[in-house]
Amino acid sequence: MTVIAFDVNETLLDLRSLDSVLGGAEMRTRWFGLMLQNSFVGDLTGHYMDYTTAQRAALKMLGLGREDEVLASMRQLPRTPTK
Repeated sequence: MTVIAFDVNETLLDLRSLDSVLGGAEMRTRWFGLMLQNSFVGDLTGHYMDYTTAQRAALKMLGLGREDEVLASMRQLPRTPTK
């Protein structure tokens, strides 16, 4: 079996457009890191957590709310500009 994996968020898709919804770049970075941590820990402990659930959990953990707005913005991320 051949498995191919690649990173999408922050590689192909630009998360900076979430700054206005999340309250700035620092909060975006905190939220995204916590979302990844939730997802990875769930996988490692045998409690799979899909990205939508992990995103909602991270927003709640940070007390940010605006879950529907953030998730809608995630579905409309622009591509990362080429360098």
